[in-house]
Amino acid sequence: MKLTHIATLSLLPIALITILSACSGQTSLAQQSPAAAQEPGRVVKETDQSIWNIYESRNHMYWFGSDGHGAYSYDGKTLKQYTKADGLCSDRIRRIQEDSIGNIYFDTPDGISKYDGRRFVTLKPVQSAQNQWTLQDGDLWFTLNGVLTGACRYDGEHLYQLDFSELDDQRTYNQDYDVYSIYRSARGHLWFGTASGGVARYDGRKLEWITERELLTLEDGRVPGIRSIWQDSKGRYWFSNLYYQYTINDDASGHLAYSKVQCINEQQKAKIDLPYYTSSVAIGDTLWMTYYNEGIWRYDGSTLTQLPVTHNGKTLRPVSLYKDRQGRIWLGTENTGIFVWNDTAFVQFVP
Repeated sequence: MKLTHIATLSLLPIALITILSACSGQTSLAQQSPAAAQEPGRVVKETDQSIWNIYESRNHMYWFGSDGHGAYSYDGKTLKQYTKADGLCSDRIRRIQEDSIGNIYFDTPDGISKYDGRRFVTLKPVQSAQNQWTLQDGDLWFTLNGVLTGACRYDGEHLYQLDFSELDDQRTYNQDYDVYSIYRSARGHLWFGTASGGVARYDGRKLEWITERELLTLEDGRVPGIRSIWQDSKGRYWFSNLYYQYTINDDASGHLAYSKVQCINEQQKAKIDLPYYTSSVAIGDTLWMTYYNEGIWRYDGSTLTQLPVTHNGKTLRPVSLYKDRQGRIWLGTENTGIFVWNDTAFVQFVP
């Protein structure tokens, strides 16, 4: 892997949307692509410029998801591209996951594709007695961003499409509750970040909500959405913004209770257009964040630092951050491809 340098970043004091998608409701489990008869993919020299997500598999294969040109794999020597012609259900990749035996899953606006190293199949939601909310080790969860007020759960055999109303019929669900992010906590609970309905926790028994102002539609009418959820080493939760961090405490009955502490101060707020980030990774307890029009930011609990990123005079539009198994930070952008942090600057990834 070669890295081409861009201008070294000067660290300036200052501060800060992953879009996921989709399952289509059918009754069969999986549909094999007719293109699966031959080995999928073709060797290419470079990726598309619009890369929305990055993932390193257990066998150290890197996967890159683009916005319109399919997915790419890189084994350290060869870069391959996979598209709908190879069996992907969409060329717009919104999230990449892996199961315990190495199958790779691509979350797209047109469904979920599973790749076993030889062929792609498209998972289809089924209706059965097992179509229920439950927490099981090894299950994969997929968000249907902008499509469903709930999520899809895959148990290795079947894909179940689940809705929040199945757990809570007292609340009226609408587009405000569309799921943007899913996070599994250290305790194994699932957290769901929504468009503007707040944050929900599912503990295997019930669904409970946090609906503080900073998690909803803002006073000026903007709707940033909860696109990133993270729990730091102290157990505090971060919900896609730098206004507050949350400490979660279950009471004696197991009911969700919480307290919150302000993060950035008023002076720091004044330097930020809107302190909501679209993607994040953590190095220790230092949070790295993407902010679409203002580059990359870091927050170590007291100091907020902006990392403006340019390449050949062009300002990058960051979409997602990813920390690989070696601790390196990767950056996917909407307009300039892929970059890697080299301890002082982001440098462009060249296969």
